[in-house]
Amino acid sequence: MKGDKVLGWNEATRSRKGNATHYTNTSQNTVSLIKKFVIDYHYEVTFRDNRLYQSTANVMVNGKQRTSTAVSWETDCYRIREKGVETNCVGGDILFTSVMLLFQEPRGHSVVFSEEEGAMHHLRYVDGAYEKTNLKGKVNRYYYENNRLARAELDAGLVTVTILPE
Repeated sequence: MKGDKVLGWNEATRSRKGNATHYTNTSQNTVSLIKKFVIDYHYEVTFRDNRLYQSTANVMVNGKQRTSTAVSWETDCYRIREKGVETNCVGGDILFTSVMLLFQEPRGHSVVFSEEEGAMHHLRYVDGAYEKTNLKGKVNRYYYENNRLARAELDAGLVTVTILPE
């Protein structure tokens, strides 16, 4: 949103089957500055037994791939691949990820795994909002009412994107 103008859409879903929970998050935002930018996001995230099992995050800008990150649990660590190339192997359990912020308040969590960056982000509660700080220092703010997301303000570089759940 810019003022009262809607600049895009976001659709997030969560489904459960047995010990697995599957999340999707798809959005498109159009921003016109000097040039028009159409930014498409698509995340697929699966948890098994309450820990991350696998995820993919794809970001396109004006039809060109900006980010393609895949994460999968393999025996003893999470294999992280960016644009098909393995970049890291992270040990330990990942219990909370960015997409989950759209569905539940992150009470008790001080870090959240970014499916897009394949890395942990710091999370802290400040002045009524949870602030998630990415590796570049950009801060996204998430506001909750009764454990449900009321709004999110996401730093997308030159603009701030506001998500308002229906």
